[in-house]
Order: sequence, then structure tokens, then C-alpha cells
Amino acid sequence: MEARQEGGAKLTQYYLNRFLHLRDDFKDDLPQEKISDLETMDERGLFTGGNYKCRMNYIVGLSLALQGAVDDGVIVGEELIKKIGEFRKQGWKAGHGELTKLTRRTREDIDMMNRILADVIQFLETKK
Repeated sequence: MEARQEGGAKLTQYYLNRFLHLRDDFKDDLPQEKISDLETMDERGLFTGGNYKCRMNYIVGLSLALQGAVDDGVIVGEELIKKIGEFRKQGWKAGHGELTKLTRRTREDIDMMNRILADVIQFLETKK
């Protein structure tokens, strides 16, 4: 909230940090098993092991962060905003229970996420 109130360079840095986190702290792997089965609980009672880009929670978070950066005026430029819009219109599907062919992510999905992250990070780094 503080970054949003101050705007400018602080808001740009906030979004840059957010997108760097989304790029660097989540795995590109596509496990065959359900990701929830890979999670464990650490000594503080927090779940770990679920940091995968193929998770629906990740995709929703990325999509919301992209839209937030556009809405906050941090990302400008018709071409980049168009790319973000195309990414958000991909029709990502969430499954309930078992993973199906419709809900399983592909290498192309991960590549698409990494491309939009690269474009946005490059834009924000030049804006600083």
C-alpha cells in the first residue's frame, strides 16, 4: 500500500520485485504427480514444496500482478499492454480433484509465462 500511495519509482520497484519473485522463486518443472502431494509442512507449520509455475494459484497471481501494474500506470506502452491482454485471455483452466488433459500445463504454457515475465521485467528495469 505504501508503494501505491507514493507511486513513481517506489511503485515501479515494488512491481519489479514482485515479477522477479514470480520468475526466480517458482519452478518451471511439470511434475507428473499432483503438486499438492509434493508439499510438506515445515517446522513453522507452513506448506513448502509447491512453488511451481504450473499451479493455477501461480497463474492467477501472475495475471493479477500484470493487470495491477497496468492499472497502476507502471506498465505503459500499447505493445506490452497488448501482450499482457493476450496472456490473460489464454483461458487457463483449473481442475477439481484429478488433473485432466484440460488442466495439465504444458512446456509451451511455462514458456509463455517466462516470456511475459521477461518482457515485463525488461520494461521495468529500463524504467527505473
